[in-house]
Amino acid sequence: MKNHKLLKSLLFIFWGLMMAVSCRGKLNGVLLVDTPIKLKGNMEMHELSPGDYEAEIQVRKNRLELRLNEDKSKNYRYNFHFPRGFKLPGEGEQKTLEAEDSGQPYDLTVTVDSETTTSDLISEAEGCSYERYEYVCRISCGYELITVYGNRMVEYRIHTKEIDYLGELSEPGSESSLAEFEGVETVTKREYQYVGICH
Repeated sequence: MKNHKLLKSLLFIFWGLMMAVSCRGKLNGVLLVDTPIKLKGNMEMHELSPGDYEAEIQVRKNRLELRLNEDKSKNYRYNFHFPRGFKLPGEGEQKTLEAEDSGQPYDLTVTVDSETTTSDLISEAEGCSYERYEYVCRISCGYELITVYGNRMVEYRIHTKEIDYLGELSEPGSESSLAEFEGVETVTKREYQYVGICH
């Protein structure tokens, strides 16, 4: 029963870690510009020539922020504002943020796909710790709670999810892409099948 409760707690912790990673709101990728485009910066319009740009997407409460990491554009940030009630797509979904809402001259269509792979069962020893009371004599004698470090045998599988993000810029109402942002997020979860006694 004790091991069963421990296993449930460990699963909860690892699910929590997975959610913390996937909800961080920041994604690195590449902006592929096929034809010259102009985006609205903080103060003025900037033209981007055809080419590949290292980019970062930052999701804010009410907007999506595109940052380019090239030296010539290191101070440029391009904001795509969300209309009231707008939510970015989840896995397996596609949504379009229209130019008239975003404040940029192009529609932004976002597509999210994912694929999950699972490892074979892994068996190994891992470090662990537990607490127990011991009778200790220092200035005076009495029971103290101490931490004991040891090892335990575990069995687990690793689930790896790759989430592909595609953001396409196009003229309002058009389906022809002028530029694309491509980014991949990897989320790893360890699922325990067995947790031995720590000793």
